[in-house]
Amino acid sequence: MASTRTTRAIGGFITNILQTIIIILMQVIVTPVILHFGGKEVLGTYSFLMQIYTWVIIVDMGFGVGIERQLAQAHGLQDGHVQFRKVFAIGRTYYVFVNIVIALIIFIISINIESMIKMQVELQDSARISLIALSIYLAVRTPITMFGNALTTTQCLAPANIIFIIGNALRFGFAISFSILGFGLFGLMMAYILSDFLTAIMQRFYYKMRFPSDRMGWGVSDKNLFKSIFSFGSTYMLLIITSKLNTSTDSLIVGFTLGASAVAVYYTSQMPGALLYQFIWKITDSSWPALNDLFANNEFDRIKSAYIKVFKYSIVFGFGLFMGLLLYNRDVIYVWVGKEQYAGDMFTLFLALYALIQIVTHLNTSILAIYNRIKIMGFIGLVSGIIKIGTAFFLLKWIGLAGLMLTYVVLDLPGLIYCMIQSTLILKLEFKPFFMKAILPSVFSILPAAGFMIIIFFLPHADDILSWHLAVSVCSFILTWGAGAYIFSIEKEEKKKLIEKFLARWRQLLNKKINR
Repeated sequence: MASTRTTRAIGGFITNILQTIIIILMQVIVTPVILHFGGKEVLGTYSFLMQIYTWVIIVDMGFGVGIERQLAQAHGLQDGHVQFRKVFAIGRTYYVFVNIVIALIIFIISINIESMIKMQVELQDSARISLIALSIYLAVRTPITMFGNALTTTQCLAPANIIFIIGNALRFGFAISFSILGFGLFGLMMAYILSDFLTAIMQRFYYKMRFPSDRMGWGVSDKNLFKSIFSFGSTYMLLIITSKLNTSTDSLIVGFTLGASAVAVYYTSQMPGALLYQFIWKITDSSWPALNDLFANNEFDRIKSAYIKVFKYSIVFGFGLFMGLLLYNRDVIYVWVGKEQYAGDMFTLFLALYALIQIVTHLNTSILAIYNRIKIMGFIGLVSGIIKIGTAFFLLKWIGLAGLMLTYVVLDLPGLIYCMIQSTLILKLEFKPFFMKAILPSVFSILPAAGFMIIIFFLPHADDILSWHLAVSVCSFILTWGAGAYIFSIEKEEKKKLIEKFLARWRQLLNKKINR
């Protein structure tokens, strides 16, 4: 059972890496295309609209988190998926009503969108039509949703990620095509709608193929189960709002304060950091179903062991990202979309700190969620989030876009400290073993990359750096960091297993070629 969980987690993580790489590559291609054919206003307005959407969907009252938790735990039961199907039916029945409410709210917003963001007059009608199209889609999509959740919670992580890869590729392909054809903002929204629809269809098809005997129904057959899911979701709602305040208010605040063009500058400046720290989140996300499974079976010592390992790898990647952003964020933006799309070095410093905070907080929040210890964390996040909005408006006007990132760094620290302390108490972690197994290897693993960073800082730097110079430097940094991570953060037994799997894979490929 343990090897199966580990294999699935590794498969999920590897495909998550592939997914993130493809998303990054697609963003590298699509963003300059949008800027060229649509302009800053189109890119900024689209980012603004999608952030409005991420806020509106919280009207489900955290039910989605409760459903995923119950599905993951139901999958661990040996009952022929009876409980799993019951939870699934409750979830999509609830979402019939939720999606209609979401659609109505978005339609109402579409009527008044011009009062919410400074944008060109000719964009107002396009923004309104885009939101109306989104609201219609959300109202009718319920029958094909939930299968993505089902794949993840049954630990079909690699197939689920591959489907997301295909869906994202379709989204970016549609976005590029529609931008070149001149559909502008409406084209970007249709790219999202079409790709989301096709992704849901693929998720449903694969789940039916993987579990052909599962017949997913409708209705609430167990009211107590519904209440339990709703109660957990409502409790978790504070954390959801906290997360939204942290990650889904930036474009809204910038749009309200400085307008659509400033949103575009913010969007491009933070994108490398945001994509990469969310990629590092995948280390935690890939272990989430297995951790829930272990919790359902009362295997608490194994949860502790898994936490130490996930913490170590998250920190190793987090330190690497921190240094990489300090070294390369400016040059990447310059080469990618031009100097006018860069928000400044101070912005990058605060972005790097914020990324590190988010990585550690994400892991510890997940542990609190599994043990249902999230009320106080949610309250802390809610208070700091409310303060954050007011502070961000002030600092944006005072020191520009860097003020927004500074606000996020300072006001996210209390939540980080609290959830880290609570996780160690819940898991009964002793400091010395935790330090030796997780923190010390992480520190040693970044020393080669830190030395590389110091050397780069002392070398002469030109604003007009060539693309191939930048590529060579970035690759050199990654190799240096990777060598340190492999040597110091991976244990001997893990290295042995990795080498054995690598050699076995090559033998398998070699035998296939010989047999041909």
